[in-house]
Amino acid sequence: MIEVLQCFLYEHLINQQIQGITIPTIIALVRVILENQYILCDKKVYQQIQGSGFKSPLTTILANIYMYYWQKDLVTILDNKNEIFVKSLDEIFFTWNESEERLSNILNTMNRHYPTIRRVITINKDINYLDVNITHISGNLTLQVAHNINIEPYSLPFGFGRQRYKYKTLFRIALIPAIRCYTNVSDFTNKLQHLQLSFRHDRFVIDFIISKFLSFLEEFNADEMKLHNGKAY
Repeated sequence: MIEVLQCFLYEHLINQQIQGITIPTIIALVRVILENQYILCDKKVYQQIQGSGFKSPLTTILANIYMYYWQKDLVTILDNKNEIFVKSLDEIFFTWNESEERLSNILNTMNRHYPTIRRVITINKDINYLDVNITHISGNLTLQVAHNINIEPYSLPFGFGRQRYKYKTLFRIALIPAIRCYTNVSDFTNKLQHLQLSFRHDRFVIDFIISKFLSFLEEFNADEMKLHNGKAY
């Protein structure tokens, strides 16, 4: 990991420093942190000699740099083939229109250079990526908000364990993924109706739902969309 970080810094720092701190100093500081990590378990302190804490800001940066080099050749291949590539933290989504064998050979070659990366691959015409369901239909990709099949269909998003007074921003939170996924007004309306049913199921009055929706439209200057009897048009 240190070698990868060092390579990245020398490649991308024009002045070979950040705010007056030179690359050798940065490497030395990172090494001190990685070699002095401790965890508390069952009232005992242990030194972590491999890896790093998942929620550490430094770990996130180092992981992104490591993934940058791991995916570099893959991104070049996908770009030359006009494929789609998306990355969020350690999760990658990309399209592929050749054989699985060809893809497997590419990934195996990449892993020989970076053997510490453990990958779980899902290949399908219908997958969930983060909070989005992506479906391939006749050469087109369609998006919709993903729903966990293990959760009751009308459960409020992120609603577990929250007190009711904290739900005042929840309708907005639920609308954001819908706006991102649905470019067709009809599809968005169907999703909006599902959200309304979810909130009604949890005993929120219709006036609350309508007021939050109108506030949402005003926030994003979308006043041309109207609401009639709970339906958007």
